[in-house]
Amino acid sequence: VKPGKSWLTKPIYSISTINNMISRLFLWGLLFSFVKGSDADQDSLKSGLQFYLWKTVTVDLVQYQYGQTFSEEINISFIDSNSYLIGSSQQDIFVSGSIIKTLNRQTDQLIIDQRLVDNADVFSLLNGNIDQLTLENRRNEKGLITFDISMVEIGISGTVTVKENSWHFHSMTLNYDEENWIKISEKSWQILRGVYSFENFGSSSKEVIDLRE
Repeated sequence: VKPGKSWLTKPIYSISTINNMISRLFLWGLLFSFVKGSDADQDSLKSGLQFYLWKTVTVDLVQYQYGQTFSEEINISFIDSNSYLIGSSQQDIFVSGSIIKTLNRQTDQLIIDQRLVDNADVFSLLNGNIDQLTLENRRNEKGLITFDISMVEIGISGTVTVKENSWHFHSMTLNYDEENWIKISEKSWQILRGVYSFENFGSSSKEVIDLRE
């Protein structure tokens, strides 16, 4: 496993940065739907995931791509139902509604871009925004509940696992094809502390690049 080479650690120098970071997750299939399951499971999962609102969650992200495996520990701070801050050792990504701000800590460069607000990504899923999410093949084992997940239209399959007693997130694996998969696993969480202002985020950066039309 090669640490420090994932989508979150590439320096911000151009428009490709957004694609290499947030968009790399989005475009690889994290704009997804799931196979339908019961309403009770849906409600329980949503309630369990909403536990992370106003908390910072530390996760391990492991990504396999064409024979290479990359790993990264990231922190996700869920500020409200539409806003979250993703932090790594080199970059911070603040998502609020349809706007993405990416700050490179090394170069002090801020990139502002736009996204489709109706699209569900893996981080908004962890925040409990699962209206498009469906489930199948539930199984309980060793204190965990696991569902199979898939999107037939684009050939994505995988699993999502939560803790049996609380339905809090445990891990998720997504398989795009034989050469591409990603896994996110929770390590720890803590109560969100401090003030998080999307408007002021990156306002003192040396360079600001606004890609919005």
